[in-house]
Amino acid sequence: MAHCFAANLGYRRSLSLRNFRSLIALFIEWQTKWDRSKLFTSLAPSTPINFGTPGAIGQADIVVDDSTVYQSIAGFGGSLTDSSAKLLNNLKSTNAGNYNTLLNYMFGSADGANAAGLNYIRVPIGASDFSDSAYSYDDTSGDTSFSSFNANRAPSYLFSVLQDIKAINSNIKVHLLPWSPNEPQNSNPTYPSATMSAAVEAQIAASLRTLLNNNGLSSVKIVGFEHNWDNAGSYPITL
Repeated sequence: MAHCFAANLGYRRSLSLRNFRSLIALFIEWQTKWDRSKLFTSLAPSTPINFGTPGAIGQADIVVDDSTVYQSIAGFGGSLTDSSAKLLNNLKSTNAGNYNTLLNYMFGSADGANAAGLNYIRVPIGASDFSDSAYSYDDTSGDTSFSSFNANRAPSYLFSVLQDIKAINSNIKVHLLPWSPNEPQNSNPTYPSATMSAAVEAQIAASLRTLLNNNGLSSVKIVGFEHNWDNAGSYPITL
């Protein structure tokens, strides 16, 4: 696992090519290995990074115009998988102070705070390939009435960590991700997953939209494609 950082040069409305070269020169890398042989160890470049003397700036300025709006953004954040929640919960058990500091650093939203201010979190429904075991909320084949549905099949620490995050940032948006159907419909024997055609997913989404609207949840958005970028130019267009 590599951790990459760049020196914080502050916000500038105009970033010149000269400054951009300086930013690259300050790039550093740290590494943590799975076997703990390296723990957040600085990786010095094999050869010095030497840049030539820059010429005239000319018209190479990169200008940020915050008065021009191109698209709306739901938020910025990451995934709270079972493994992430377990890691955070273990930290809470061993050092509650560090746990609270970490969550505040990631999700604190106070203006001017030294925090990332993440406001969007992705939570798989059921097991993913980042879970201790395979499970879904209803593993009974043919249970169309969901009589065997039980959200408590998820590890309890998933919900407790999510509640702690919401306590820090009450405006956090939660993206519920139906990672896999129940076990009889799992399409991969090695880890929880499922594949379906765009036509089938469209039918499910249309039915879900109706159910949400009829139950006072019309403001909940449905995301039709939530996957890797390898086929982002085909499947979501068909969907």
